[in-house]
Amino acid sequence: MQVFRSIFSRLMTTYIVVIVISLIVLSLLFSQLFQNFYLTERKNELVKAGRRINNIMLKYRQGQMSREEVGFMIRGIDRSLNAEIWLVDPTGLVYLDSRPGDEKWFVSHLEPEDMKQVLAADVVTRTGFFGNRFEVAVISVGVPLFLDNKVAGAIFLHSPIYGIHGTLRQVYRLIFIAAFITCIFAIIIAYYMSQRISKPLQQMSKVAIEMASGKFDKKVNVREKDEIGQLALSFNFMAQELGQLENMRREFIANVSHELRSPLTSIKGFIQGILDGIISGDDQKRYLKIVSEETNRLNRLINDLLNLAWIESGKIELNYQKVELNAFLRNIIVKFMPRIEEKGLTIRLDAEVERCIVNTDPDRLEQILVNLVDNAIKFTPPGKSIILESQDAGSKAVVRVMDQGVGIPEEQLQKIWERFSKVDKARTRSKGGTGLGLAIVKKLIEVMGETIEVTSTEGRGTEFTFTLAKAEE
Repeated sequence: MQVFRSIFSRLMTTYIVVIVISLIVLSLLFSQLFQNFYLTERKNELVKAGRRINNIMLKYRQGQMSREEVGFMIRGIDRSLNAEIWLVDPTGLVYLDSRPGDEKWFVSHLEPEDMKQVLAADVVTRTGFFGNRFEVAVISVGVPLFLDNKVAGAIFLHSPIYGIHGTLRQVYRLIFIAAFITCIFAIIIAYYMSQRISKPLQQMSKVAIEMASGKFDKKVNVREKDEIGQLALSFNFMAQELGQLENMRREFIANVSHELRSPLTSIKGFIQGILDGIISGDDQKRYLKIVSEETNRLNRLINDLLNLAWIESGKIELNYQKVELNAFLRNIIVKFMPRIEEKGLTIRLDAEVERCIVNTDPDRLEQILVNLVDNAIKFTPPGKSIILESQDAGSKAVVRVMDQGVGIPEEQLQKIWERFSKVDKARTRSKGGTGLGLAIVKKLIEVMGETIEVTSTEGRGTEFTFTLAKAEE
């Protein structure tokens, strides 16, 4: 049914059913408890009355009371307790009845089972019609009659229990009124609690629909600190993260479009000028060289985008090998020596230990170092130095790439790992950068399970520090 599809309606239905069942069970238990209490108290009263009658019979036996006085006293007890009283001899013969109007009970014997327990000096309690001897249900109590320190018969007292029904009806009425009031308050509380549980979920559903249409600025109101509140907080955090991802996606597309458009525009313009004859002679060679450089830049951009996408997809496979770190760093230096000399820089390796064996993927390590050293060369002015440093740090080896370049402003320091992040976009573009190198470095370090940090001071240089797992020689 449609009405039971919402969490609110299900919770309300569940609460109401539980409340109603609980009240019914409690009402039955209370009524049974009261009935048992009433019967127990009635039994105790009848037992006490039986012992009083026993004392009366002792006085009669001792000659302190006449038969008429005995009958008068017993009828008085009958009227006060509304209980018919029988005196029974050991054979079961009823020889005295407090209500002698019904003559059929005189010279009548009780069944042997009715007398057996009483004659054993025990108290007998029964509820019912006492062997169909009464037209209404009674509570019957039989107590032994002690005369001369021996059981000389029994005293039976029969009190109708129809009186309990009236009392129980009053109890039921009070229980019903209390249950009704309790039910109203319980339903109000259940409604309030159901709303508090379902409302955040309804809000999350609405916000999720808006998120599906690209609106990530909506939030769920969080009032509680319970599981629903924690879920709402997590949902808001997810919405915030998705919003940031969406902004990054849009910025990424805009950056890619810009990075592709600029060289393509240059290439198209120069080629069109050559085709139209505007550029001729020696100028053609110069402009074709520019076209070649722009083509190379496009190729680097596309390769970097493919590398980054491959790394982020989780499909990259690492080929771990034992590598002597210092020798590896020297090879990187040799690879960059032509550019170093061309720019008028110096580069050196500071190794804390002579040999340091690490467990790494040499291809990915080279990719990391090439990006870091390439950046250092781009942003270090002529006459300055670049330093590669290796240290032994227990189970890890630490590698540092330090330059004496322009440095990075503090407010931009943590943004350098983002795609297309450039401290100076114009200068970076003029140096052939794509803005993806450090993003690739960060992802590769994370895939290898290592850490990387950066510190920088404007005008003094930048230092990149990352770790590698050591291996046994």
